[in-house]
Amino acid sequence: MGVRESSQRDSELKGSELTSFSCFSSLPPELRRKIWHHALPTRLIEASLDFQDEQWGCLLSPSKPSKDRRQLPVLFAVNVESREVCLEQYVSFANTYVHPKLDLLYISWLNADLTHPRPKFHAIHGQPLSKFHTIAMTIQRSTRSQERFGAFVSCLRHLGTPKEIQLCLVGPKLPSLFSTTTGFSISNGNMVVLLDWANKVEENMSQEVRSHVMRALEAEEAAAPGFSIPALSTRLYYIFSGP
Repeated sequence: MGVRESSQRDSELKGSELTSFSCFSSLPPELRRKIWHHALPTRLIEASLDFQDEQWGCLLSPSKPSKDRRQLPVLFAVNVESREVCLEQYVSFANTYVHPKLDLLYISWLNADLTHPRPKFHAIHGQPLSKFHTIAMTIQRSTRSQERFGAFVSCLRHLGTPKEIQLCLVGPKLPSLFSTTTGFSISNGNMVVLLDWANKVEENMSQEVRSHVMRALEAEEAAAPGFSIPALSTRLYYIFSGP
């Protein structure tokens, strides 16, 4: 093939769109698995937790199908191999699957629809949070606990402690331009957005909140031997959850 013919062929290939790849199944298994791993999404997953009958669990409310954003990654349903890769990578949590490294799990309190019909309570067994490197948790007061960070500490004591926790407050709804990570709520199917911005006021408040949370965690460590204190993010993040 001459230089002109080669150049023309390269030009045609660049101008065409690749709509299918029929040779994927012929690739070595280890290469296919790397491709599946590369295709896994990054999401923000909210779980609204409650404590009932001495058990922590997630509240699950029905939602209109047109507004329900709850769904598993597409790779769970492509074929047997992709599903096997997903089941190896994801952690079962509150009636769904969450990736312990790619996804950011956000723990909130009683944010499911508490009107009608009454939300289902899905008990969480074991200590799945210990499998996560980083999770986000609300520092808002829970109506289930008299202490300021009582629900926060109790949740970690029962469900395990990750290596790091991002402290979060509920923030305003802003355009997606200001969001760093988006996803959905397991509890009600709403869109959830992680908002990240900082100024001097935010930084000072973050330091104050962090010191309060750390004292609560240290008190729990002294009262319950074996309780491990996670690292706390130096930043205070904001979460929006809504339609």
